[in-house]
Amino acid sequence: MAKLFNNSARYIEFAVANQFAIYAHMFDQNIYEILKLSNEDYPRGFIYRPGLTAGTCLRKDFGMINELSSGSDLLLAAWKINEFMPYHLMDLTSRYKPLNGARVAILGYTFKRNSDDVRDSLVPKLMRYVERHVPRSMEICEPNLDVKTIERYPNRDLRTVLKDADVVFIAVDHDEFRQEGAVWNQVKQGTVVMDIWNCLKRDRVISVKGEA
Repeated sequence: MAKLFNNSARYIEFAVANQFAIYAHMFDQNIYEILKLSNEDYPRGFIYRPGLTAGTCLRKDFGMINELSSGSDLLLAAWKINEFMPYHLMDLTSRYKPLNGARVAILGYTFKRNSDDVRDSLVPKLMRYVERHVPRSMEICEPNLDVKTIERYPNRDLRTVLKDADVVFIAVDHDEFRQEGAVWNQVKQGTVVMDIWNCLKRDRVISVKGEA
């Protein structure tokens, strides 16, 4: 029970962060600016940053409690929010640049940072939403998997996938993507970068190269 409660509580905390990120977009506000104002020097709480919340434990442990109830509850609501994020990120990004005919780079494929574990990752779901828009191409950079293809898409080094990309999704906050300039300095002018993890340290979920 302690394990189930800990993982369920963590899952809910991330769902709160994700829900706030969705609300911030609805009101045309910057979630990272709000988080900075909310968390700085505040002694009675901490709001996590948003991101893709997945993994075999977080996505199943809440269900082992929730399945005994036929009605909706806080745990089920958290699941719905976290599972909505891949669609939200795709939809938000497509408003800045159409994905149809675009060269798309997906950075990261595993379910958490610096891991080779792909179990219950939400990145495949994100990719399926992107596929519906029929991009010109899609490439993956997953440095923790020593394979040439993932789901029939090329798995290449960071420089290669960024070279001609029109749209970049930083799907997992691996250390390689967090290094200063590793992503931002290699994308071309006009490239849209979805950075829900704030790897670029620009305090923006969406950044367009060349725009202030």
